[in-house]
Amino acid sequence: MKTITVIARQFGLSRSTLLYYDRIGLLSPSYRTHAEARLYSAADEARLARIVTFREAGIPLETIKTILAAPLPAKVNRALESRLREIQQQIDGCRGQQRFIVELLKEAVLRGEGPARTRDQWVELLHACAFSEADMQAWHADMERKNPAGHARFLRKIGLSAVEIERVQVLSRTAWAPAGQLAASASSARPKRRL
Repeated sequence: MKTITVIARQFGLSRSTLLYYDRIGLLSPSYRTHAEARLYSAADEARLARIVTFREAGIPLETIKTILAAPLPAKVNRALESRLREIQQQIDGCRGQQRFIVELLKEAVLRGEGPARTRDQWVELLHACAFSEADMQAWHADMERKNPAGHARFLRKIGLSAVEIERVQVLSRTAWAPAGQLAASASSARPKRRL
């Protein structure tokens, strides 16, 4: 048997957290002394270990309570899968915000505002934002499609030479462009037959 102080310290929780878990019926101690001191059994300790694990996974207390009431593997898996989907939605939202911020930074460079960054610093920033090489190529292709002069200006501001700029622009229009865009640009580049 362990006291509330000992078990709280063991799991890195506060005493008030364990009191709260008791109050909501998530974890009640198996025994109480005559002085009302809470004592936790090995089974209580094992239950708390599961609670802590589920909390670290971000599972809400109400869901944990339901899982522990009827610990069917399918119910546990559904709760974990649901949490995984929630996390993925949050990640997707954050990635969208990252991409938006990258666009704002790019626009600031084009306006001559903000700190100057080198090509390597931009690549490092984009990698930190989980941009893959394909993402960066698509980003360049999109800039080239929307504003070729602005794209060239951006590349010049991050320190590329004229030869490098030409190479990136050609790749952006051809190899890095989306398939639909390639077909459209190929058909528009074909000479039209005269009747």
